[in-house]
Formats: sequence, C-alpha cells, structure tokens
Amino acid sequence: MDQQTISWVFSGIGVTVILTILGFLKFIFVPHPIIFITLEEKAFLTGYQRVIRRLFLEFSTAVTLIYLALFFTNFNNFEHQLTTTFPYVENSIMPDWIILFFEIAALLILIFFLVLSFFEKLLASYLKKSKQNKILLYILLLSFVIYILILNSNFGYIINWILSFLNSSLNLNQKSSIETLLVLPTFKAYMGIFTIILLVYVLYRLLLQPVISIFNKMSTTFIVATITLTNGTKLHNKYILRPSVDGNLLIGDKPRPTEDCDKIMLPRTSILIIEFKRVYRSINNKETSIKRILLPPDFK
Repeated sequence: MDQQTISWVFSGIGVTVILTILGFLKFIFVPHPIIFITLEEKAFLTGYQRVIRRLFLEFSTAVTLIYLALFFTNFNNFEHQLTTTFPYVENSIMPDWIILFFEIAALLILIFFLVLSFFEKLLASYLKKSKQNKILLYILLLSFVIYILILNSNFGYIINWILSFLNSSLNLNQKSSIETLLVLPTFKAYMGIFTIILLVYVLYRLLLQPVISIFNKMSTTFIVATITLTNGTKLHNKYILRPSVDGNLLIGDKPRPTEDCDKIMLPRTSILIIEFKRVYRSINNKETSIKRILLPPDFK
C-alpha cells in the first residue's frame, strides 16, 4: 500500500469508529474476556453477552478471511485484462487445466466431507481405520488443507474479479484490483460491493460448514459441575445452563434447556462452592475427563 492508502485506512474517522466499537465491547464484557475465555467462565455469561461475543467472533473471522482472500488473490489490472473465456482474465498465473483440476478436486473433497458429516457412523469407521493406517489420517488432514486453500482462493478471486470489472467499467484506472476498493466514486457503490462481499462470504461459510461439522463430531468438550449448597447438599453432574432471573443460576441434567431437561433455579446466595469437571467426548462416544477445577465461593 502507498502512503495515501495507509492514510485513508487509518483516518480520523476510522480510528474513531474502531475505538467506539472496542469501548462498546469492553463495556459489555468487563470483567469477562471476549476471546480467551474458558468453558467454565462461559457458563456464567448472560444471554446478551453470549450473542455479542458470537457476533464479535464471527465479525473478526469474516474480516480475517476476507482480508487474506483479497490480498492473496489480488492481481494486476493492466497485466491481467478481463476476458469472456475461462478463467476470465488473460495472462493468468496458472494454466487453465491446472485451475480446472483444482476446482474439480475441491468439488470431490466437498462431496467427501458432506458424506462424512451426514453419516456419523461412516466418519467413526473412517477414524477407527485411520488409527490402524496413518495414511488415511494424513489424507483427511491434507484434504482439509487443500479444500480450505482452494475455497479461500476462489472467494478472493471472485471479489477481485468484480473489483477489476468495476475498475474497467467505471474507468478508475487502478493498477491492482484491490486498490479499486479504495477509490469507488459513490457511497452506493461501496454499499453494493460490500453487499456482494457479504453474500459471497455467506456462501463461503456454508461451504466451510462440513469441515467445522466434522471437527465438532470428532471431538467435543463440555463441562459438568458438582454444586455444594450452603446447607451441605451436593448436586452432582449438573450442567450450568445460564445465569437467569435476578442473578439466579439455572442448572439442569442436560447440556441444553430442552423440554425433557430437569431444570433447577438456584439463588447464588445458596451456593457455597462449584467444582467443574471437563469431559471430552469423541465420535465413538468414549468419554475422558480431567481433574476438577475449583471455583472460589465468591464468584459473583
């Protein structure tokens, strides 16, 4: 980036907006951390704090992925003119057949991931075989890497191609496609390109979902608690569902407050101490746990 671009990005308006957002998030989460938060701490977040935290993480992830995708697939508008033939720019970095090969590979990997994510028994069987044959495990890990790289490249290429098209149609005369984003002539143009980026990103996240689903099914971590009340009563293996009405604590015998979950509302003043136990559940339903973590009585 040149000096003009840097000045634009870090203008007074940009700094003000960033500081306002950070101040707002700090106001919401104090004394709770936003990103580096344990499962034990997360159990005591209120509903709106969980929503804001999720939005913050999604926003941070989106900005990071978009940034990486755009800058890694940025191309020179003068050297790579738009065409009507695949891959829709001339003088492309790779030959057409290599690009087609990777696109077909990504499609096959996506089908492979969808099958594993929808059929849990098949995924369990594959992982069981991979323990005996490490090559199967390496194939799975390599597929993850290849798929994400291709998906990220496609996402960035689509946005950069659209920026290059705008550069050509609006006669902006920018050297690189990414620079076009900084010199769009009207506010409506910015709203339009950001809407397109958002829609393409939603598709990007949907195509990433099978990978996320497989990872979640391979291993899940949750916590259970043994709660000692001031009268000496102990409630074993309870799930802390959320802080609820008037600062009370809602607990249950299931990890979700569903209809079949036996729920109890505890006043915090009735709680002497809480002992946490982390449980790791794998896809074959085997569970392992680690030693308990004690929370001091004064946890308000």
